[in-house]
Amino acid sequence: MSRDASARLVRALSVYFGALSAIDHRTSRWCSATFTGTQHVLWFEIAGLGDLADLLTNLPEADLPMPGHFVADIEVVERKDHGESVRIGVRALTIAEA
Repeated sequence: MSRDASARLVRALSVYFGALSAIDHRTSRWCSATFTGTQHVLWFEIAGLGDLADLLTNLPEADLPMPGHFVADIEVVERKDHGESVRIGVRALTIAEA
């Protein structure tokens, strides 16, 4: 399940931010009494964008389509500027739809 959710999360983030290069993606299973899902920690690099600050600020409220899953929670945990590119770290929780 987590590989499927991982690939879908990366695709959704690529749509949201534009082209990105995944650097590292770690997952662990997550469950509650009623839901199952995956916790993700993902680092990726993107070209510096003029509206990047707005994209990062709005990420927790963004619609990130993931067929068969949904993003229950997502937050930016790291940002490092490297000249023309930016390294971003996010932590997310995706839930499998029943």
